[in-house]
Amino acid sequence: MQFNRLTEDGQSDVICRKGVLISLRKENEYRILLYQIDSFYAEVFYHQANNVINIESFSGTDRLQPYLKQIDLAGIL
Repeated sequence: MQFNRLTEDGQSDVICRKGVLISLRKENEYRILLYQIDSFYAEVFYHQANNVINIESFSGTDRLQPYLKQIDLAGIL
C-alpha cells in the first residue's frame, strides 16, 4: 500500500485532505481516531500524556471490531 511508504507527515497530510473521520475510541491512555481514505482505513493513535502519534493503516474489516461496539442499533430494531 502506497500510504504505508509515506513519511508520518505525508500520511498526516493524506488523512487531513482525503480522510473521513468514522469513529473515535479510547484505550488506556490512547485516543484512537478511525478514518476512511478511499478503499482503506487509517487509525491514528494519540497518546494524551506525551503527545506521541502513531498511524496504522489496513484494508480488511477485522480491525473494525472495536468500533462496532459503539454502534447503537436500538433505533433500528
